[in-house]
Amino acid sequence: MPLKTKQEYFDTIKRLNTELYAFGERGRDVTEHPCLRPPVKSVGLVYELSRREEYEDLLTAYSPFAICLSS
Repeated sequence: MPLKTKQEYFDTIKRLNTELYAFGERGRDVTEHPCLRPPVKSVGLVYELSRREEYEDLLTAYSPFAICLSS
């Protein structure tokens, strides 16, 4: 099962209502603040790429604790 979509990730971050201060000024939206937009967009790219079949092996983590349900 893939991770959230990039938009779902952005929406989740926005709903957190994080109190943001940068350079003495209060910011309202972590996803749109000039200092934080590049790293947030980078993480969003990981969410986007994880949904592409060609990157499935690279961007999928498997838990050693997962229970095998096959017969």
